[in-house]
Amino acid sequence: MRALVASLGSGLEFGLRVAASLSTTYELMASNTASDVIEAIQLIVLAHQFDVDNSAAAVRRALSLVFSREPAVGEAVLEGAQTLYLRPGDTPMDSAMRLAGAARGAALGTLTALEDIIAKLVSAQPPVPISPSFGLNPRFVATASVQVRLLPATGQVVRALWTLVADRSATLEAVESKRAALAVLGMAAAAQPEVVRPYLSTLLQVGFSEGPSGDALLTRYACIAIQRLALPGGRRAGVELLPSDHAVFAAIRKLLVNSSLADQGWYSAAEQAVTAVFMVCTDPEAFSAGVLRDMAGAGALPPSGGGGAEEPAVGVAIHSGEVSESRLARFLYVLGHSALKQLVYTEGLIKVRGRARG
Repeated sequence: MRALVASLGSGLEFGLRVAASLSTTYELMASNTASDVIEAIQLIVLAHQFDVDNSAAAVRRALSLVFSREPAVGEAVLEGAQTLYLRPGDTPMDSAMRLAGAARGAALGTLTALEDIIAKLVSAQPPVPISPSFGLNPRFVATASVQVRLLPATGQVVRALWTLVADRSATLEAVESKRAALAVLGMAAAAQPEVVRPYLSTLLQVGFSEGPSGDALLTRYACIAIQRLALPGGRRAGVELLPSDHAVFAAIRKLLVNSSLADQGWYSAAEQAVTAVFMVCTDPEAFSAGVLRDMAGAGALPPSGGGGAEEPAVGVAIHSGEVSESRLARFLYVLGHSALKQLVYTEGLIKVRGRARG
C-alpha cells in the first residue's frame, strides 16, 4: 500500500510539474528555431493526451502555428491535430465529438487556424505520416501512414458530424454541439463541397428552423456551409450553381423577409445569407431584387402615394400605417450588403470575361 501511495504521489507531482512547464512552451513557440517550436508542440500534444491541466489552452495556441512560414512547424501542427482529433481505434463519433469540441467556444483566431487544418485533413493526399514523437504506441506508427486517418468527404467521421447536427435534443449542450459540428462541416466543405451537398435537406431543416428551436448561430453556420458549395477559384469556375427556385433560396428568402429571429442574431445570419446568394445562385441579381421587393412590401417602406405610382409586384402586399423601425433597418441592411456583393459579383464576371478573351 505504501508503495502504491508513493507511486501515485510521484505521478501527481510529475503531472503538476508538466502543467507548470506549459507556460514555458509559450516562449518556445515564439522561438526563431524551428526545432524548439516543434518540440514545444509535441510536448503540448502529449500533455493534452493525458489531460494535463492548462493543456487545452496551450493546444489552442499551438494551432495558430499552422500558418508558420517554416513548413516543418506547420506539418508538426497538422500531425498534432491528427493525433488529438483522429486517434487510431476511435469510433467515428468519438472523432466527430473531438473535432466539434475543438471548435466549441473557440476564439476567431483559433477557428481560422482550425479551418486551415481541417481543410488540409480533408484534401491532403496521401495521409500525413505520424511520427512516434507524439506519444503513439510504436506498433501503431508503422501502419498509421496507410490508415485512412484524414477526413474524406463521404467518410464516417463526416457522417458522424452530420449526426450531431441532426440531433433533435433541445438542451443547451446539444445546441452548442450542433453549432460546433456545423462549423466544422463548413470548414471541411471549404476544401471539399461534397461534405455539404448530399446533406442539404438536413442543413435546411436544422439551420433554418423557426420558432423556439430557431438559433441565429446555427443559421449563420448553415449559410456559411451553403457558400462552400462554390469551389475555390471563383463562383463561375466550374461550379454547379443552384437555380433561384431551389429550396435553399426559399429558406434564405424566408430568413431575410419574415424571420422571427431577434435582431441581435439576425444581422449576423443575414450577412452570410446574402453572401451565399451571390456565391451559389444562378441569378443572384433577380433573386436579391425579389427579396428587397418582398421586404419593402412587408412593412419596411411606406406605401407610395399618387395616381402615377407604379403598381406593386404580384404577390407583394403593401400595408398602410406606420413603418416598422426594425423592418426598415433590416431592409436597409440587406439593401446595402446586396449592393456591396453586387459590385464584387460584377467585378468577378468582368475578370472571367477578360480571361476568356485573353
